[in-house]
Amino acid sequence: MVDILHRIMSVSMQMLAILVLIISLYRDTWQVNGQICNTPDWIDYGDSQYLIVNTQRTWSDARTYCQDNGGDLAVISSHEQTAFLVTYTLKSTDGWNYWIGLHDSDGDGQFTWIDDTQPQYSNWSPSQPSSSHECVRMRTSYSVVNQGKWQTSSCSNTRVHICQRPKGNYINIYLANATVTSAVIDIFF
Repeated sequence: MVDILHRIMSVSMQMLAILVLIISLYRDTWQVNGQICNTPDWIDYGDSQYLIVNTQRTWSDARTYCQDNGGDLAVISSHEQTAFLVTYTLKSTDGWNYWIGLHDSDGDGQFTWIDDTQPQYSNWSPSQPSSSHECVRMRTSYSVVNQGKWQTSSCSNTRVHICQRPKGNYINIYLANATVTSAVIDIFF
């Protein structure tokens, strides 16, 4: 009996290895129920990967979207990182206000990043932050004056957003069928 269980487990591991190999070879585009499903276009910078999401969501919905895709809203810690993100966002749009991971969760005027750290770098617009809003957007535009500047905004406003996750090897599998609208499986190795 033990020998049979060992053989079953061995075959299961071989099947899993084959599945991972197939996924790694065809990870960019999948054919599911007649639909082509493309993985998001994460881009590397420093120790992280970033995803510019041009679908407008509230701050909390944007954060959920980022978390569902293996990351969180972006934590910005330097002028160089800001310059990279501004350049990256301007390649996909003419300028937007992007949700980032800075917020005032308890309304006391103390803004913290979503990883519970205090900002060591800041890039507030003049007369900001405002105590009347708890969430923060980063402005991107061709106007040098506004590039990368932070402004507070009502968390219920819908905006595009920037996701961030640790750099690594990911396989994103997107499934769609009649019973499940979409599912995402992220494998990190």
